[in-house]
Amino acid sequence: MGKVCLVAGVGEHGIGDHTARKFASEGYAVAMLARRKENLDRLEGEIPGARGFQCDVSQIDQLQKAVERVTAELGPIDVLIVNTSAGPFKPFSDTSQEEFDLAMATGVRWARVCATLNDVLLSAARRGSYAVDPWAGNTARAS
Repeated sequence: MGKVCLVAGVGEHGIGDHTARKFASEGYAVAMLARRKENLDRLEGEIPGARGFQCDVSQIDQLQKAVERVTAELGPIDVLIVNTSAGPFKPFSDTSQEEFDLAMATGVRWARVCATLNDVLLSAARRGSYAVDPWAGNTARAS
């Protein structure tokens, strides 16, 4: 079985999409996490071998289930890319409570999300694989 890359946060034609394409072109089995199924469907059609898993990472139970499915269907995760955020792109004074809550759920809760993904990171480290630190944005080879 080949290497598996999990990209959390795809579908908006940005960094996540490009990252998924790059790892797929390097021969990785790519698992993509996104809230919107239509974005996953589009990317599955555009990126050969990529698999989409619908998941709202602000909901820890959904994230845990998605990681379990990825591991069961594709194998252990070797590369973890965390590229998630949400929120409005407008002045703070024009932001609704719902928009603010969504931004907090996906941005500030990262400590909880990282704890949830800790097993993935430790497993990758034991195999000498890579992980992306969502706090620093750095890629490091775990040894």
